[in-house]
Amino acid sequence: GRYAGLLFFAIVFFSQAGAGLLRLVTGDHSWTVLSLPALVDQVGALFFGGPTEYGVHPLPALVMYLLVVGLSALVLRRRVQAVEIVT
Repeated sequence: GRYAGLLFFAIVFFSQAGAGLLRLVTGDHSWTVLSLPALVDQVGALFFGGPTEYGVHPLPALVMYLLVVGLSALVLRRRVQAVEIVT
């Protein structure tokens, strides 16, 4: 409930902030693959044929996106446990 919403906010906010900071320090736009909103933009551009905004090839973004989805599925698999209902 509460923790899931807070965790999602932290992932979105801190991934975008970290990627922006690394891009600012290094001047390289490749760090945008660490940002979850940028990943969604890149994967959407790959699937729907739109232009990429960040100058990064969409394939690394797709790989990173699949990695994030896979890790999320693993966390859910470990966290969600069946309970016995006693009537």
